Formats: sequence, C-alpha cells, structure tokens
Amino acid sequence: MKNKNLLNPWIAIWTKPRACLREMMDRDEKRPILWVVLVTGLINAAAAIYVGWDKFAHLTPIKHASIIALKLFLGTFLAYGYLSMASWLYMLVGNWLKGTAGYETLMKAISWSFYPAMITALIGFIGLLIPNPFIELIFLVLYTIVGIWAFVIFLKLIAEAHQFSVWRAFATFAIVVFAIISVVLMISVIIALIRMK
Repeated sequence: MKNKNLLNPWIAIWTKPRACLREMMDRDEKRPILWVVLVTGLINAAAAIYVGWDKFAHLTPIKHASIIALKLFLGTFLAYGYLSMASWLYMLVGNWLKGTAGYETLMKAISWSFYPAMITALIGFIGLLIPNPFIELIFLVLYTIVGIWAFVIFLKLIAEAHQFSVWRAFATFAIVVFAIISVVLMISVIIALIRMK
C-alpha cells in the first residue's frame, strides 16, 4: 500500500518540489540524477552550436564534426562541473545562513533542479528551430514562464535541502551569484593590469 502513495518525482518536482526532494531523501536515494545534468548540458551546447553556426559555415565537414563533438563534450563537462561547484558553494553559504545540508544532499537537490532546467532549455531550443515569428513568440513566452518556475523550483529545493525558508534560499542564491561575479571581476582586473604592463 505504501508504494501507491509514493510521489512520481518527474511530476511532483513541478508541483511539490520540497515534498519530492524530502521523499527522495526518505527513500535514501541520495545519488544525483547525473543523466539529467548531462542531457541539459548537451541541449545547451546544441543550442549554442545552432546559434553560432554561421561562424563555422566556411569550414570543412571534418572540422564541423570536430567542433560539434568538442562543444557537446564541453557542454556535458561544464554541466557536471557546475553541479559539483554549485553544490559546494550552496553548502558553504547555506550553512553560514543556518542551513543544515551537506554536500551530498545539495548535489541531489541541485541535480533535480536540472530537470526543469532541461525542459526549459529544450523549449528554447525547439523555438530556435522553428522559423515562424508567431510560433517563435509562443515558444519565447512558454520559455519565460517555465524558466521562471524552474528558478522557483530551484529555490524550493535549496530551501528543503537546508531546512530553511525559500527567502533564505534566495539570499543564499544572491550571495553565491555576488561571490562568483566578484571573483570573475577581480580576475578580469588582474588580467587587464598584467596586459597593461
């Protein structure tokens, strides 16, 4: 009887993200869903290839294949790299804000947030492939709505992992983004100063 009451995570993640993650943890399913992370990376890489294809139009088919393979590989590699780094950063900042999640828990939570992100990326990619302005507009609106909700789901998963409020999850997100931007700007300034010499 218990099995009948279990949530379907692929549906529940859209409507009950906190309950969905809690149930995954109760089932002791702590492993991240890496295939979703990798597929999301592939979709984003494919979209980048499509958008920038004009730059490679003059190349030979062999070079085309090499560029596609390289970008797809980098897309999956960067997606996994983001998952690992983000899990560590959200653990660090979240714990500073009185959160309780460890690295494995956050890796699980963030990997599940990739599923709505994957659907969002897929909607955006399909919209790019259809050369009809009206349909493009429909997909753009759909992409925006789903993207916003995917971000809300992400915050709810972080909140559930750390066992604090969504607002504190948003503060965690804001601090992480600020820290990343600060580091990038600092590195850019250092590189600019070195080049000036």
